[in-house]
Amino acid sequence: MKTTKSEPGQVLLALAAMYASNQWCRAVLFSTVNFGSSDGFRFLNVGVGLSESEYALLSTIAFNALFSAASLAAGVLVDRVDPRLASAVACGIWSLATSALGCANSLTQVALLRGVQGLAMAVTAPAGYALLARTFSPAKLATANSNYATAVSIGGALASASVILDEGLGWRNTFILTGAIGMITAILAGTTLLYAAPSTKEKKVESSAIINNTAIWNLGGGFGTIAILFATALRFCAGFSIAVFAIPVFRSFFPDRAADFGVSYGIVVALCGSASALLGGRLADALALQYTKLLPWPFCRNPNAARALVPCLGSLFAAPLWLVAVQQSHNLQFALFCLGLEFLFAECWIGTTTSLLAGQVNPESRGKAQGTFTASTLIGNGAPIAIGYAIENKILFQGDLVSIVNTAVVGSYLSSALAFVLVALLVKTNTAHSSSLETKSD
Repeated sequence: MKTTKSEPGQVLLALAAMYASNQWCRAVLFSTVNFGSSDGFRFLNVGVGLSESEYALLSTIAFNALFSAASLAAGVLVDRVDPRLASAVACGIWSLATSALGCANSLTQVALLRGVQGLAMAVTAPAGYALLARTFSPAKLATANSNYATAVSIGGALASASVILDEGLGWRNTFILTGAIGMITAILAGTTLLYAAPSTKEKKVESSAIINNTAIWNLGGGFGTIAILFATALRFCAGFSIAVFAIPVFRSFFPDRAADFGVSYGIVVALCGSASALLGGRLADALALQYTKLLPWPFCRNPNAARALVPCLGSLFAAPLWLVAVQQSHNLQFALFCLGLEFLFAECWIGTTTSLLAGQVNPESRGKAQGTFTASTLIGNGAPIAIGYAIENKILFQGDLVSIVNTAVVGSYLSSALAFVLVALLVKTNTAHSSSLETKSD
């Protein structure tokens, strides 16, 4: 089914809808657990019988083992398949798995279905970015990518707001409903893509070089590429620690206002996370144009070094803001205000970092580079696993949830900030497509 003229706005909307569903189905699990309750109707951990460490494994490795492996494969092969169909089919599969989670009765069943989710969801980012690259001109692609990335915050917000569904419908019906909405999204968005997005043949990317060059170390870019992926992994440690444990932490502070916090937290994630993603890319591009006049060393080395300042400062400011938010255990409104500021600084990183990575690697390896970027979530998920293990075995702070989560979040943020300084030291000026990026207009 070919199209003669693409519709960029419709393509972006369809892809963003599926990406939001991806994040919602992925994170709804986090809104259905409470280790301070014995209510098996509302909480999956009680209904299935999960410990803290088992919950951490289900939230991370059970999902990310297949997710990471499939991300590498999807990144390498995305130019050989029609990303329109791949996106829609993947959305349908993870939605079915999400609904099936509502019928799970054991740790094994939950782990298996989380694995299916991970396998299907790995297709989303490589296929989505490939379609955007075929649909938008180089001058508008950075903005399109930033808009697409806001779906992560929107999906996370929907997952947080699912506390309301959990309170009223129970955890089983919450999973079933979330998956059903995802299936509707797959049908509607998939149909839109088939008619509005350019087909593979219309703007085909040469894939032979990718297939003949599958090793990660052949991405190109040298130590700059390695530094970007290292910083990415550390930043994912902070993000996934918050994603997995933020709701349990604040539920322990406000047990009688769980629904209020879920809705408010969802709004904060959606608004502040989306604003941060949108503004981060624009700020990075603005700094790149003035890097010799405004910035200290090493961020003044070249335009890409200047861009690295955005995620560096984002992580640096997010760390203390998280601590301030957690200290407000007596004041829900101020805690949410501090969380909003934390997300406003923290979520500026992803669009800028993917742009940096694309500028470093060989042109024929960009799909694989995006897959490798996504696969680094496997490393990032080591943080929530360590948190769960430390809590259950009382390794640190006598197993105190809040203290252990704080240590992991702040340590990951500060480490990633230092890693982005390393990126600024090692990153090179774009080669293959520098002119289109450095001269882009809004």
